[in-house]
Amino acid sequence: MSDRPAPPRPATVAVAGATGRAGWALVAGFLAEGVAVRALARDVQRARAALPVAVSVGRWDGPDGELDQAALQGCDVVVNAVGKREGWARDPGTFHERNVACATALFEAACQAGVPRLVHVSTMDVLDAPPGGTLSEDRVADRPKPTPYQRSKQQAEQALLDLATTGSTDLVLVNPSGIYGPTEPLPGSIEAGLLGPLAAGKLPFLPPGTMSLVFERSFAAGTFLASWRGRPGRRYVLCDATVTVRELAALVVQCAGRRRVPPTLPRGVARALAGVAEGIARVTGAQPMLSRGELQYLAWGARPDTARAVDELGWSPTPLQDGIAETIAALRGTPQAEG
Repeated sequence: MSDRPAPPRPATVAVAGATGRAGWALVAGFLAEGVAVRALARDVQRARAALPVAVSVGRWDGPDGELDQAALQGCDVVVNAVGKREGWARDPGTFHERNVACATALFEAACQAGVPRLVHVSTMDVLDAPPGGTLSEDRVADRPKPTPYQRSKQQAEQALLDLATTGSTDLVLVNPSGIYGPTEPLPGSIEAGLLGPLAAGKLPFLPPGTMSLVFERSFAAGTFLASWRGRPGRRYVLCDATVTVRELAALVVQCAGRRRVPPTLPRGVARALAGVAEGIARVTGAQPMLSRGELQYLAWGARPDTARAVDELGWSPTPLQDGIAETIAALRGTPQAEG
């Protein structure tokens, strides 16, 4: 790990994965802080059309492909937001390619370009706690996690920490909970799969369990702060609140002006449904409505401790009611009252 002092407030940052769920939030967050943003993308034209005009776009074809080194030159920080989210995949190897191979290739490119720091967007899932227990950055799981997604995120962190022991680029890790917000819903997002259908009254049932959530601007603010205040080699958990799925649903229904909260499936029924949904997905290739990996996460119910991010970074969480109200207003296309 570099013994160089932490970099100053960044003026220019490169974001890999800028058109993904986390990347969208980070681009908006860095721009709001007056930071010049460069995006790295496989499809340059698509990224230019999707991202704000202030963002310049360079080509990166992934771990074994071409990288526009000019996009990294002069950057203060590179942020790795490339990743395949929790869920189901017909080929579990895609988790390794997106979550491990891309991370290590980007770190090596940052070193070659002389970028002082890389911030890696990880997940709270790499941490360890008993069901319903407290998660903190110092308690990292010492055994492989149950799902391919979780294992790939564990492997990515360890590979990056190993590289950082000899690399010229500092490494800082942010470990968010589930990211949500008013950004246009993307396939597989919390908005598309849960919040939007709930607000529209189109969700027939709720899965059992507990969720930890972070509003997209809270996540972006924490990552921005970690990019210059974070200590090399440190993790920072970013989470606003932990609630049961039913408590979350009740808040969404209230904000949407609806009355009915869908019933919660018994755990056994939910597991059986997830098994059937994954069987159908193997045939169709479509994402299952509910996966066993998602059920495993919801059953875990661990509660993140964000004291380190608050104390060391000066980060502030967003009250869940405020974030959900803004999100539901955006999903329903209605203006939010001020004051």
